[in-house]
Amino acid sequence: MAYPIEIQLWCGKDYLFNIWSHQYVYKYKNPEIGYQLYRKYVDGKIKNKEEFLKNLKEMEGKRND
Repeated sequence: MAYPIEIQLWCGKDYLFNIWSHQYVYKYKNPEIGYQLYRKYVDGKIKNKEEFLKNLKEMEGKRND
């Protein structure tokens, strides 16, 4: 028998982003949204969950226009 598995290694600085991403984006949204959110996180434009959700909502709105 075989079982599909996924191993994820998270470095310390990305821990919070990964939690938010897996809760709201990963496997639910377009991967491009996750990438754009991550770039903003790395650039210091997203510092907390509230900013993450605000940016996610804005990106979803732009995508649906």
